[in-house]
Amino acid sequence: MTFVQQHEGKWCQGPSHEMPVYLPRTEEFFYFYRSGPKQGKPHGWCKVCHTWNGMYNRKCVPCSKIYEYVMELVYRCGTRVEAAKYAGIGVSTIFKITNYGQCTVQVPTARKLLQALDRRRREDRAAGQVHPSLLEVRRQQEDTEKRIERNTLYRPRTPPTFQSQPPSHYFEE
Repeated sequence: MTFVQQHEGKWCQGPSHEMPVYLPRTEEFFYFYRSGPKQGKPHGWCKVCHTWNGMYNRKCVPCSKIYEYVMELVYRCGTRVEAAKYAGIGVSTIFKITNYGQCTVQVPTARKLLQALDRRRREDRAAGQVHPSLLEVRRQQEDTEKRIERNTLYRPRTPPTFQSQPPSHYFEE
């Protein structure tokens, strides 16, 4: 007579299953909470559903690569909130990109932002108008570049001054 060991199971209704599936409640199928009030209990989805469609394994882009483009989108839209609504992403994502120097954004989010910027540029070109905040930023950039250029061209160069006696460390005794 053989005994079949039966495991306590759990239903998974995650994205990798067409219909809910009853799976054994083991570490082979589920991730378990390691701390907190749910410690020892399994997560809601099975391991396959957690990694389904790259949900937790998406590639990320450093914010430094898209920062300039996102700022242009913000200036074209007027505010960060309007830019987030226009791009169809969360406001906190726009704030994260524009405030912090070191962060990462998932590739689909970066793609949405760049496509929104392209769409906004086309709309502005077709309408023949640009948001005043973008014009102001461009004026400031132009003024800064002119000031830097002026300072480098017209800065008087002082010739090196020679002392009558060289410093004491020149002489070895």
